[in-house]
Amino acid sequence: MSLRYVSIAFIALVWIAADAALADQSTTTSDSGCQNRQVVSRTVVVTDQEAQPAPVATWWNNSAVGKFCRSVVRDSKRLNCWPEPFPRADREAVRMPFVRMVANGWELQNTLGDHNFDPQTGKLNRSGQLKIRYILLEGLPEHRFVFIHRAEQGAETAARVESVQQYVAQTVRDGPMPPIFETDIPSPGTPAQRVDAVDRKFGESMPSPRLPASTQGGGGQSM
Repeated sequence: MSLRYVSIAFIALVWIAADAALADQSTTTSDSGCQNRQVVSRTVVVTDQEAQPAPVATWWNNSAVGKFCRSVVRDSKRLNCWPEPFPRADREAVRMPFVRMVANGWELQNTLGDHNFDPQTGKLNRSGQLKIRYILLEGLPEHRFVFIHRAEQGAETAARVESVQQYVAQTVRDGPMPPIFETDIPSPGTPAQRVDAVDRKFGESMPSPRLPASTQGGGGQSM
């Protein structure tokens, strides 16, 4: 710690000495009768184009002492800021997988799967239309984009894209058209007929509502 204070004191002395030498030289130059130079608050303003740097400034910039002092000042500032800015790259590397996960989640959420299209014509069915309306009218503005799962045949994929574009153009009320992308990631959705069948079977197998049987005990009756 004491060595650090000695180094800082040495740098300060060298800096003050160089500043004083520059000020003395500037004052001498101004008093020599040169009309193209004037001293304002110990700062030399040079107007002639043939002006050369002051010898002391040139020596300070090129000498080993000046370079050493500047390196000490630079290293001291870095130590005071440690560990910044070095952890920033590590933080970004840690956050990137989560950013990718969020993007993949929204892609799955906005993907139209095979069950959203007619298998014969490739046009949108009612479930696909409802999903597009949800994406464009109820979804977050920054996530209003549509993904289309590619079919096995290119012609069927083209028919899907054309059908989606037509319905999106009819659904968008104002503003630009949302982007439409093709993807190979299948939609995790379930056909509506299956969901409806499961719900109906659950309702049919539900027992009839009834009150619990009365029990008698403890000298009283309870229902």
